Amino acid sequence: LLAPASLAIRLRFEIEILLKEETWEQSIDLLQKWGGLVLLDSKIQNDLQIKSKISLALKLNLEPLYVLISTSNNPINLANRLKITLRGHKILKEQIELEKWLEKVRSKKEHVNWSPSQWCQELEAGQWSQEAIALAISLKLENWETLLIWLDKWRHMKSPISAQELIKQGWEPGPKLGAEIARLRKVYIDSQDKRKKKNINPT
Repeated sequence: LLAPASLAIRLRFEIEILLKEETWEQSIDLLQKWGGLVLLDSKIQNDLQIKSKISLALKLNLEPLYVLISTSNNPINLANRLKITLRGHKILKEQIELEKWLEKVRSKKEHVNWSPSQWCQELEAGQWSQEAIALAISLKLENWETLLIWLDKWRHMKSPISAQELIKQGWEPGPKLGAEIARLRKVYIDSQDKRKKKNINPT
């Protein structure tokens, strides 16, 4: 018989193949019906939302296996058992950190009056990878809709006035120029979210 660790690795390979098939949803249904996912973790086996989470991960071009692992009772232990890549470990750990941060923000209600640019500032200060944020979205953690807007829209927004243009207007290269670029980006992000046109001029 295969040892539990070897069985988990074999199951990982099979699930990775399964999730690339067009019929993956039916396969997940059968695995849960037969109790097959308990070989990974009992929480995964009993998660009735697992298909919707995987579906969202696939739409975000995220490795769906990360969703399964993150749904478990102990994601890091399961990741070790399955011997996933170092990159995968990093994404899982960042997602756990992000989840703790989101819970802290929610408990203190700090986010209630945050503007889009404030969300950008807070999220980008955390330096979480795009994959970790995509994983949090797939798991539908607290404020996942806002995370999705950041991933899909806000993070791509830049200052409408470039550094070169500001220098031509008399700005000196340095920290003040960087701060102005950041300020203009914030104003632009907020103006686009409110769908109102604003005059954005350097101060």
